[in-house]
Amino acid sequence: MITTAQETETDLQQLTQEILRVTGIIKVNFPALYSAICETPQFTAFEEEQLEENQHQDYLGFLNEQLRIHRTSYSKN
Repeated sequence: MITTAQETETDLQQLTQEILRVTGIIKVNFPALYSAICETPQFTAFEEEQLEENQHQDYLGFLNEQLRIHRTSYSKN
């Protein structure tokens, strides 16, 4: 399957929107986690560089995993 530039851009836009959605959840519900995430190299790379689609997917996976871990530990308290 050949991916067009427009499809790639749409995929990146969707990934970016999902990253922003998850980041917003973290920011509102877990501000300490948000502060810690802002200091990670992944966040800096996302903010400053043109990343490829697989890097966006990796970052989204990182955010979702951090949120899952934090929710689990938060619910135990």
